[in-house]
This record gives sequence, C-alpha cells and structure tokens, in this order.
Amino acid sequence: MKVLKYYAALMLIFATASAIRCYTCLVCDTVDSSTETKECNGTTPTCTKVEATLNGVLQVGRLCSSGSDGCSTVGDVNSDTFTTTCYCNTELCNGATSKKMGIKVAMLFFFLSALVFSQYI
Repeated sequence: MKVLKYYAALMLIFATASAIRCYTCLVCDTVDSSTETKECNGTTPTCTKVEATLNGVLQVGRLCSSGSDGCSTVGDVNSDTFTTTCYCNTELCNGATSKKMGIKVAMLFFFLSALVFSQYI
C-alpha cells in the first residue's frame, strides 16, 4: 500500500510540472535557427503566437504562456484592426507562419483533389 501511495505521489508531481521549448521574440514575422527560444515551465505551459494587425500593418510576437490549444481573434477584421492569438503545446509549435496562408493552401489542395477525383467518377 505504501508503494502505491508513493507511486501516486510521484506521478502527480510529474503530471503537474512539465516544460516545452517555445520561440520568444517581440517582433518577428518569421523564425529561423537564430530566433531565441525559451524553456517554458508550469502546470500547463503553452507556446503562444500573437498576430496584431493595426490599420493593415501586421506585427507578430511569440512567447511562453498558458492556455488551451487553439486560436481566437479579437477586433474588427473588416477594418484591418484585430489581434489573433494562437496557443499550442508541442516543442517550438509557435514558429508557424500565418494560418491565413495555410488555409489558402488547404483550400487549393481540396479543390485540386476534388477536380482530380471528379474525373474518375
């Protein structure tokens, strides 16, 4: 019974304290091998990427924080004044370029796939 309690306590310690490496920079549209990284600790460490657009001018920052995986946008996208914040929890996951380009590429891939497969139906 003592062994079980010891094992449970040990698992609780390891489950609540974890770390991941994230890119950290205040103004960095892209990342490369020279971009600073940091070991982010805590109970639920996450890497964060913030894209702030003010009157059509994009500024990108990357940092450590805590939050749930996913993205949220605040502001008025139609007036080009908004902020998109994305959280992720794997090594250096906040180094991705803008999700807007990723969505365009995914849509193009889907369209081309549908076009190719429609030829065989």
